[in-house]
Amino acid sequence: MTGTVFTALKKSLSRIKVLGTVKTVVHKCGAVTVWLAKYGCIACCISQYGVQLTLCEGHSMEPYITNGDIFLAERYSVYTYRLKVGDVVGARSHKDPHMYICKRIIAMEGDTVFNNITKEHIQVPRGHVWLEGDNKDNSIDSRDHGALPYALIQSRLLYKILSARGNG
Repeated sequence: MTGTVFTALKKSLSRIKVLGTVKTVVHKCGAVTVWLAKYGCIACCISQYGVQLTLCEGHSMEPYITNGDIFLAERYSVYTYRLKVGDVVGARSHKDPHMYICKRIIAMEGDTVFNNITKEHIQVPRGHVWLEGDNKDNSIDSRDHGALPYALIQSRLLYKILSARGNG
């Protein structure tokens, strides 16, 4: 009889150890999940409203930006409407919303700009900006498509992190 009690007690202790191990594993998985959710949200907010890396492709902004340059870009200025003439921005394209462009702001809403392609003065409409590439001969920009809606601007380029020329 003592052997049966001892065996039952041993099985109970074994179950308690297993339950303790399961409880520890579940607790650690929960802690890791909470950590990933918390820091994932922080990373998402930094990317959405803070800074990000931007790869610039094409020749429309040469010599300031060459094909393959990587820039640190920030988004806060876009959301707080603190962009100004002269800023270089990353935006969704007029024609293809899946394509991003990097151009310089030439005029803000209400400003008048001379379009040297159409040879006319144009007032930038409310809620729009006039963007042009620095390399005028190799740039498709507001001179071709008109003013860009401000809502298509995604970021302001701050600092060249890596130059395609190797001297950045």
